[in-house]
Amino acid sequence: MVGDINTLRDIISPEPIEMYPFAKGWVILILLLLSLLLSYAINRYLKYKKNRYRREATKEWKSLKKAKDIKALISLNKRVAISAYGRDEVAILSGNEWWDFMQSHSKVVLDKDIRDLIDSILYSQRELTHKEIDTITLISKQWIDTHFVEEINDV
Repeated sequence: MVGDINTLRDIISPEPIEMYPFAKGWVILILLLLSLLLSYAINRYLKYKKNRYRREATKEWKSLKKAKDIKALISLNKRVAISAYGRDEVAILSGNEWWDFMQSHSKVVLDKDIRDLIDSILYSQRELTHKEIDTITLISKQWIDTHFVEEINDV
């Protein structure tokens, strides 16, 4: 049976699906992702702000390295520690107490030879070898970069 062309009707297509408004699930997902992104950005900013003293110490470290001022590099580490941990905790430390503090608050290994070398530099006027300068410079930079400050949560 052949249909009559006059009895055919146009094809009715459904209305196109619009992009807006989103379904409730998509709105919730987008809001969740935006809140996570905002939280991440705030945490990164606070960490950046908290580590300002490290960036400033790194700049000063670079200039002291060029000048090969070893005593000033050692002093810089003490000033960084005071900035990070407070004057009350750090200023009283000296000798082995200071070296133990530095080692316990970072990834830097300060064996007896290095401790003795730095102590001898502080209290003598002898010329240092290039290897000694490089060793102390490297240790100073490592300590600035890797020391960690425990978060203190007030209750």
